Amino acid sequence: AAAAALIEPGDTVLVNSGSTNVQVIRHITAPDVRLITSNAGAVVAPPAGIEMILIGGLYRPQSNSFVGSFAALTLEQVYGSKAIIGVDGVSFKYGLTTPNHQEAEIGRLMIERTRGPVIVVADHTKVGVVSNFLTARIDEVDILVTDAGFEEEYRDDLEKAGVQIIIAGPSAGA
Repeated sequence: AAAAALIEPGDTVLVNSGSTNVQVIRHITAPDVRLITSNAGAVVAPPAGIEMILIGGLYRPQSNSFVGSFAALTLEQVYGSKAIIGVDGVSFKYGLTTPNHQEAEIGRLMIERTRGPVIVVADHTKVGVVSNFLTARIDEVDILVTDAGFEEEYRDDLEKAGVQIIIAGPSAGA
């Protein structure tokens, strides 16, 4: 809900895979939002009034998402006003990482195709973790939305890199 609250009326939002991003999508309340996503889970319960575009491509059941060259071709034809990116690892030194190269490529393209803020959603267990494939450098991130388990030891480095940290609290119905 904290990440969804950053979406404004009229935004075109690029959203990648992940169960956290499905929850972000479900909490969008801003009107006239266009959602461009690789996340197949987004179609289960899209909020009313949202225009949803699935990027298509090769279906990857492990992440319930679309990847590959068809997905990349679609992304090369759009620009987002914001991106919401889920990852498996967030590290000051190693950046945003994920265990699958195809997922990393889609996240990287979404970041490249975004004119506005790049918002990363990652619970505290992913902060300080490094996975196999680079999605983006930490200086490409504008906002990190995480939970109350966030370890403060990471705050200084992330904020020096220009990352605003939002600690999301529990919400009813989440």
